[in-house]
Amino acid sequence: PPATREGRAVARAREMIDACFAEDLGLAEIAGEVGLSRAHLCRAFKAETGFSPHAYQIDRRFRAACRLLAAGEGPAQVALDVGFYDQSHLNRVFKARMGVTPGAFASSARSSKIGAA
Repeated sequence: PPATREGRAVARAREMIDACFAEDLGLAEIAGEVGLSRAHLCRAFKAETGFSPHAYQIDRRFRAACRLLAAGEGPAQVALDVGFYDQSHLNRVFKARMGVTPGAFASSARSSKIGAA
């Protein structure tokens, strides 16, 4: 367990984001909950995780979207389920990270499952 006050605050912030990544969770809300200023939380979070709190939340949404797409869910519904504003937002994040659209990723995931069976 994190020994410092900042470490405990970052751990709590990560727990909050992990539990509510699909919700519109604001930095002020997280900072207030963990007892740090917004700027202090951002610095400590980045030092501890390598991500800003917002980037961490987007990463959690992206990873959840990958799982749902691989399970056969449609991109529009996945975008809403994991907290992206709309399918276009999911597409932008997906293309930046994977180089393909969510639909192409889902098709590839389905092909891999069929070939593995």
